[in-house]
This record gives sequence, structure tokens and C-alpha cells, in this order.
Amino acid sequence: MAVVLHSSDNQEVSSWPSSQRSVPVAVILAILVNVANICLAIALGQGYTVSWWREALKGAELSCLQFDLNIQHSFAALLQPSRVFSRFLLAAVAALIVSIADGPILQRASTSGLLTLGPTNTTVTIPIASEILPANFSVWSGLKNEPSLLTPIFANVSKAYASNEDIMLPYSGCDGNRSCRVTMAGPGLDAVCINSSVSYDYVALGAAIPERNNITAFSVTFEFGGDEFTVARYSMINFTVLFKPDSACTGNFVRRSCSMRIATVEYPVTISNGTAVLQPWQPSRNETIQLVNFSSTGYGPPIPELWTGINGYSGKGLQSMLGGIFSVTRSLYESYANLRLPAKEGFLVNVTGLAATNYLTSSISTYGNCTLTWEDPTIDIVNTARELMFRSAIANSLANSSYRTPQELPATSTRIITAYRTRFKYLWIAIGMMLIEGAVIVFLLWGWRDLGRDISLDAFEIGKALGAPLLREASSNASIVDILEASGWKRIRYGEIVRSEGRVEPGPDTPLSPSGASNGVDDRIGIRATARYDIIPPGEQGWETKGKDPFGGEMSSAIGTPRLGFSEVANVRSVTPGQIYH
Repeated sequence: MAVVLHSSDNQEVSSWPSSQRSVPVAVILAILVNVANICLAIALGQGYTVSWWREALKGAELSCLQFDLNIQHSFAALLQPSRVFSRFLLAAVAALIVSIADGPILQRASTSGLLTLGPTNTTVTIPIASEILPANFSVWSGLKNEPSLLTPIFANVSKAYASNEDIMLPYSGCDGNRSCRVTMAGPGLDAVCINSSVSYDYVALGAAIPERNNITAFSVTFEFGGDEFTVARYSMINFTVLFKPDSACTGNFVRRSCSMRIATVEYPVTISNGTAVLQPWQPSRNETIQLVNFSSTGYGPPIPELWTGINGYSGKGLQSMLGGIFSVTRSLYESYANLRLPAKEGFLVNVTGLAATNYLTSSISTYGNCTLTWEDPTIDIVNTARELMFRSAIANSLANSSYRTPQELPATSTRIITAYRTRFKYLWIAIGMMLIEGAVIVFLLWGWRDLGRDISLDAFEIGKALGAPLLREASSNASIVDILEASGWKRIRYGEIVRSEGRVEPGPDTPLSPSGASNGVDDRIGIRATARYDIIPPGEQGWETKGKDPFGGEMSSAIGTPRLGFSEVANVRSVTPGQIYH
């Protein structure tokens, strides 16, 4: 059992003990524990036998010997008046506890769970191009540069993001139940933020004129475009975050002005089972491989790589690469919270957009006063735009074969398996219980050499040792084998016997008949046997049958109801095998 539990620890369930054929550890443990219990039961039986005969050799009360015989087979013996506390009872209790408990305890010694193996180096192939997205990829604008309708392909990307669907990524080289960490290149956004502060004083609002008695405590604003002179039109997304970080009514707001510009970036992802998990963006980590520079800047003619159509009021519309990403991100985060003081008691809070509520960190008890606080949404905004770009790169490669340039990338692979886990404490508990029972068995077997012959708890062997008349042909110290050799030819049956003033004992020459002897075939002393008997004169203690045949008395009406009667050791309560008292 210890070998099985040790060898299966941290091994895959589906390939233990061999990859060709697996066998559950629980099945093997069940078989082994049953074999162990059978061996213990056999050894315990030998221990019972040795200890019982040694107890009889020393001399013991018949009731004690009988109880020690019965307790070996049934705890119902405890209900008998002759019950005694002995080593037999102790052994029986120990054996019962072990036989009931060791199986369930050993089953708890082996469990199964997920185990991660690795990491190991491997190569993963991902058929995603690192080039920027098509110029008309994400949105159609009907009024100047304001996004109006998402393109069908990007609409699916937006819905998948909103539903938090798994990112399905085609790849090879990380199959099965493995998980791989890889950094791939793709079209993305280079994010740069500038921090500043803005002072505020809500205490002074009471003295302000009505037009100035309000202060915006939280805001997120977006702009889609580019610098008129240095950056191509529609090549970047700008946003500004302002929030109140602490509960003071006088202090400084935190303001972050960020620009997200089209670039080729690195995407650290974890892939497994055909899906990818994009690792979050961190401001301290530079993921930009290269910024994308376009052929023109400002409000010039369309840039084929960036946008198409007519810029302005036209029914023909304008299609752009980033317009859809801008539109979805703005719809999720553009928001503000304004605190106004119309009177000297309490503030009116005017909120637009969900972000002002989602990033609020104050408890409800502070609502309506100047102690409201917010947290910074900048990282979440960048991560949203970043994931939309990543999903867009995958969707575009699946829809356009020209964007399926394979990338062979180094990766680290970990394998997640369902493995056996051994809890050795339960193994030691089970082994300890078996060792305790083994110690009890050794205690019972102690002194077996004193017996001097093969022994058993066979009823005839015990009967011979206690002086059964029909077994006198064998030695009083004979084993059951010797007894059967000497008296095994006799034909017997159960019958009723009663106590009287006389005793019938086997004799070598005198046949019984109705006048005092038998024909050698029929006797009625409780055992029917082919033997000859002498009648001991009245006055001596003994046994006879009721009835006229063969002893001249009246036959018992119960002679047809078989019951075995034992001769009594006269006036002696302690008996020793091998001796017969008269």
C-alpha cells in the first residue's frame, strides 16, 4: 500500500500505472486492504487457537473457556452471563475496529487534483500579421469625423468584448492540456500620459456667484483626431482624466492627459485550449515595438493606410481604422460628476455617464457633500482600447487571408494535468492500526512452543481433550488428525441424553443388549455409534438413556430431537487438556 501511494503521488490519473492501461489507485488500495485484512484474520485465528489452549493448559473455568471461544466469532457473546474481560475480548475489539476503519482511511490517503508541470521551452506558431489594420476597418462616419456606425466585423468584436467572451486565437505548438506564455506582435496603441494637478476649494463656493458655485470633481473626456501639424488626422485617441483622490474639501485634483497612437506593439498572452488571455497593461512596461508614421499630417487628403472617404458633411461617409475603437471606449468611460452649492446646506451632485459611479470610492454616508472621492480609471481605459485592438487583429486575420502572416515565437509551456496526490498521514494511521492489531496477534501467539503439537479449535479435538468417551481410542493429547485416524470410522448422530445414577462407558468386549448389551450397532447415550459398551454399576456417577432399550428404562419422548450432550468433569471446575477426571 505504501508503495502504491508513493509511486502514484503527483502522477497523471490517465496514465498510471502505465500509459497503455490505467488503474484507479482506489481500486488497488481496496484490493490490498482486503488482502491485508484476510491475512490479519488468518493470523488472528491462529493467535486465538494458541492462546486458548495455553489458557486451558494453565487451568481455567469452563465458562471462561466457553466465552473465549464465542467472542472469537460474535460480539453477541457479550450478552451472555458468562462474559469476562480477557485478551480475547481485547483482540476481537481491535480486529473489528481495524477491519471497519482501515479501508475508508486508506481511501482518504489518495485524492486527485490539478497539477502544473513545467515550465519548459517550446515554439508556438500564430498566424496573425503584425501590420496595422485596414484603413476602413472599424467605423463609418456620416457627419464630419464623428463615428456613426460600426462596421460588421468590428461590431462583432465590440459584442464579444461586451459579453466578455473568450478570445479565440488560432495557433499551433501548444496542444493538449498545456498552457503557454508567449509574447506576440500585432497592431496596437502606444499610450503616453502626462500628469498634472488642479487646485479646488469647495469651502469658497458659498461666496461664489451663481455661475461659479460648482466644481467638477470627476471627469473623463475623449478626442478623436491628431495634431494638425505633426500627427496624421484620425491616427490617435486622446483622453483626459480628472478625479478627486482624497476627502478634503480643499486641495488638488489629479489630472492625466493621455494619447494613444497607432503602433506595432507586443501582446503578452497566455494560450491554452484554443483561447488567449491578454495580460493587463502596466504603465511601467513599454510594449511598443514601433510607432507608425503616415505620409501626411493635419487636415490633408485621405490617407489610404488610415482613413478613406470624404472628411466633412457628405452622404458618402468616412471610414477609419480607429474610429470604432474610439467610439466604443468613449461610450464606456466618458463621464463627469459636478458638485454645486445652491444654498449653504449640502451639495447638489450632477452625474453623467457610468464611470463617475463605477470609480466612486466613498460610502453612501458621504453622498451630497465635498468629501466624495474617486479612483483613477486611466489603466482600465488603456486596457479596454488595447484589448479591442487585440481582438480586432485576430478578427481581421480570420476574415482576410492577406493578414495571416505566421509568427514563430518562443514560448514557455506548462502542462496542467489531473494527478494523484497522496496524503501520507492517512497511510500512517492505517498502517499504525494494522501494527496494533499485529502486536495483539503476537501477544496471543506468544508461548506457542509450550504446546508441543499441532492444535486447532476443532470441536472433536476439544471434546477429546475434555474426555469425551467415544473418542478414547486416541491419545488424550491427540491432534484432530490423530483423533480421526483412531475414531474417524465411527458413525454418530445427535440424540438426547439424561443424567442418572449410572454411567455408560465404552468397553472392549461386552456387547449391549436389552438385558445389558447392544448388538454393536445401536446405543442411546446421546451418540449413535458402532461400538461395544460395558455398564458401570449404579452408584457411580455417569450417563444413561431414558427408556427400556437398551437399559431397561422408559425411552425418552425427545429421542427424535437431536441434541448433543457432554460428559461432566466430576466436581472439577478447572480442566486441563489431556486429562480426564472421573
